[in-house]
Amino acid sequence: MAGIAVSDTGLAGNGGYGGGDNAVLQNMYLADPEAAYAFLERAVERERAGLSPGATWMDERQKICDTETVSAKVVLRDGSCYYRIYAMLKEDMDVLWPLLSSREYLQNAYGVDGESECREAFLLRDGNDIGIRDLEFVDELIEAYNQDVPEHPEALIMGEERMSVCLQLLMRDKRGMGSRVFLNIYEGMERSLAVFERWGYEDWIPQLNASEILAIELDQIERMGWMAGDGMEWTGEALAALARQVYGAQGSTGITENSDWYNEQEEYPAGQPGEMTEPTFVVRVTDQREIEELLPLIRYYGEMGSGSVFRQGTAALTLVDKSGQSHTGYIPLGSLPEKFILRFADL
Repeated sequence: MAGIAVSDTGLAGNGGYGGGDNAVLQNMYLADPEAAYAFLERAVERERAGLSPGATWMDERQKICDTETVSAKVVLRDGSCYYRIYAMLKEDMDVLWPLLSSREYLQNAYGVDGESECREAFLLRDGNDIGIRDLEFVDELIEAYNQDVPEHPEALIMGEERMSVCLQLLMRDKRGMGSRVFLNIYEGMERSLAVFERWGYEDWIPQLNASEILAIELDQIERMGWMAGDGMEWTGEALAALARQVYGAQGSTGITENSDWYNEQEEYPAGQPGEMTEPTFVVRVTDQREIEELLPLIRYYGEMGSGSVFRQGTAALTLVDKSGQSHTGYIPLGSLPEKFILRFADL
């Protein structure tokens, strides 16, 4: 074996300059047989154990685990190659990381083709697409971003840094083919952030200041549409258990159709028969010290991937500033302190 290329479309990448999974495999080439052998040995081991792409897997503790689909192109010494699609588990990142964190992978999966033309650009913020007229600024930003990409695998692949700003670009290559790519710019990408400052666009990069925040509303449960059912009343214990699951807290047991999230009642919980009393499943944090405690955990953008088992995931929340305006924020799963989880039991 001479080299390898891999692609994981579950991660938030630009798919080889917008060309998708196949483009990454065609453009990438990593001449590291040792890393390639370690990955292939594990992948084949999973395959022989019965793992298949897109399926779930029951581990030795009888716990259902999601799998990650990874495509591979293996190049042999005689120049021939073969393709495979493997299913991997979360604990397999130890053999995947040397491949995914390589310059070759990062440039092809997350980089932007500097020879392509940017036709339109948009700033993504609070669910809105804000058009950017100055495309010379965008060209300079692309150049700086491409230099930052190889130095930030933890942010791009694992989402371990807070994203400062996200741009969507509509590109056209030399063949006239169009594609949509994203510039996910994280706090550590100094070259990219410096471009915003040089062009006077530093106000596009949000700054969370506790003195400007009136309240933080933990409203992910309500955003998901959970509410009291007809003739059913939620208990505090059930709400806390649901919050623990939604926010990825320790001790979560999972949501199933038979989960005891509520107690069935013979009588309606309030009002006349046939009426509904729907509780508000929102914990509102207004204490300034607690706002200061939560703000370092909050991100401006949510999970940008498509459900990778390797990424942490986020839950949405609402930030209310002192002018009365609301903004959407996100908190990584598993990071919300337990004391806020327990407050759902008092709703």
